[in-house]
Amino acid sequence: RPPMPPPAPRAAAGRRRRMPRQGAEPLAGEAARPEGASAAAASAAASAAAEPVAEQAKHYIPDWRFLLTDPLEGLKVIDQIEEECWAATLEFFRDEKFRTAIFKGGITEEELKGKVIKSFNFPPSQFQLHIQWLVPPLTPFQHFMAEIRNHFHEDRAFPIAYVRKVLELNKPYKVCKDTPIEEIVAYYDGLGINYKQHWNEFYQKSLADSMQLANWRPEDFEYVVEDGKAYNFSVEGGQVVKGAQVEGFVASDVQKLDCAAIQNYGRPYDGGGRPSGTYVQTPLKPKLGPGGYEAWPGVFSD
Repeated sequence: RPPMPPPAPRAAAGRRRRMPRQGAEPLAGEAARPEGASAAAASAAASAAAEPVAEQAKHYIPDWRFLLTDPLEGLKVIDQIEEECWAATLEFFRDEKFRTAIFKGGITEEELKGKVIKSFNFPPSQFQLHIQWLVPPLTPFQHFMAEIRNHFHEDRAFPIAYVRKVLELNKPYKVCKDTPIEEIVAYYDGLGINYKQHWNEFYQKSLADSMQLANWRPEDFEYVVEDGKAYNFSVEGGQVVKGAQVEGFVASDVQKLDCAAIQNYGRPYDGGGRPSGTYVQTPLKPKLGPGGYEAWPGVFSD
């Protein structure tokens, strides 16, 4: 059964994929983590094969710029976040049914580790340092969004490989909340770490790895979507052939249903169909000092 061809210029959507789930209980990496560690929990997300969510939970670090105030400690923070995200990812990869359903070919753990799509966003989407960690393949809709450059946005996505290179220079940079990101990029460009080059390599590799690992099959879908309209389809010669338009179709409604079916987050759902889950049993208090966050250089200074 041939995999679905790349979705550009149309995105596949529709029937929820009948994929195996990783266990009946939601993953709860947060509850058992050592004090001060980053929080990491994974799900079979609606955007990629797995999408761990990790935040640094020892210090309050608003975004990746502040790692520049202490580069060597910043590298340790990234090391820890990546380590925990990878441990969460392996919960899925080591499930044989999940692995064989999602990934095309006999990919090894090390090969997959080298294909994880990882970056920091600026401006961030949360008010605490967190990583964008997507395990390819992307879902067809999300891959389509990336193809049209509506994901991994240039000048907003900062690949972890780029941030690591910047920090490895060990050239501290004074940062405050209003420090322009363009100023930071220009400074490190001048030191030989070129953002545009790193971003372009990151973007092209992300698309290529997603297509290489994609194991979607035509029977996984009911429709193809083009310009917000759904169509029946067939596959001829390895290519999608658009058929008749489906009346009464609302793309956003189907995407919500697909999301709920694919995601592993919060399972088992409660009686009302809402995700369940666990929380950190001894959360840090919203303060500096004992029982709260440790100060990070530059965060609370003028």
